[in-house]
Amino acid sequence: APLRHALKWRQRRPDAPSSTPIKGIAAVYGIVCLIGFTLLAFDVPLVNMPAERGIESWNGRAKVIFDNSSVIMGMTGGCFFLVALACTVRASPWHSWILLAAIYIPRVVSPFAFAGVPHSADLFILGMAMARWRIT
Repeated sequence: APLRHALKWRQRRPDAPSSTPIKGIAAVYGIVCLIGFTLLAFDVPLVNMPAERGIESWNGRAKVIFDNSSVIMGMTGGCFFLVALACTVRASPWHSWILLAAIYIPRVVSPFAFAGVPHSADLFILGMAMARWRIT
């Protein structure tokens, strides 16, 4: 809801300087993204879940997602941060292209297992941003 609030605020006030709550939203999402990429750099999963059975079990699938939780947190947090930053600095049509590149280029360069879960969230964030700022 904070991101939706920021998007609506920027749409109503396209030329206004950003307010403190909008800057705060961008800062929080930036910190989430930074934590995710820091965990990734040190190869530390957000949740350390033991696998008791094979990949076919629910526990095995959940373990793969939790093992990649730092990537998921960094990528999805990064998408939230880019949109919130665009709300802070008066978005242009280029912000949607930048967000689109930020979603797809890392997945092509460095794919990871079970990427569909965070990818769906990233595409939802892209859809919210493109509903406000059309790609030209």
